Amino acid sequence: MARAAEPSADFVPTNLDPSVPPKLAELLVQLMHKSGEPDFGYDEESIAQISRWVNHARQRPDDPETRQMAQLAAAFVGDCLCRLQGGRWTSKDGESAVHLPNGILCHPFVKAQKQLANGDADSLLRFYRSTCVLGELTAEELQ
Repeated sequence: MARAAEPSADFVPTNLDPSVPPKLAELLVQLMHKSGEPDFGYDEESIAQISRWVNHARQRPDDPETRQMAQLAAAFVGDCLCRLQGGRWTSKDGESAVHLPNGILCHPFVKAQKQLANGDADSLLRFYRSTCVLGELTAEELQ
């Protein structure tokens, strides 16, 4: 009888309890402050900075530390959406997601994995900006 494949040691879960991503985001902010980035915070400039880091980290996409930092980056971007766009963390189909007030559901953890795979075409900064634009639309405009 075949056994189900076990996740590898570098597997980074994206199906977190909704209370976890804000803690991961805050951990990233603290790490950035300790590394000499005192202005790193919940704003678009910091999202651009972390998106550049993820793009640079594409050189080592399977490195466990890279995958964990990408997870922190995703939590940070999602938490920026919560703080700046009025979203809230939720879980949908086993994936952590941000639910915006107008009903848009976005998946920053999936996007971070895509940026590791595809680079700027799937950047967290573009994801944030486009989600902000969509977040401004009313439910009627979305139809």
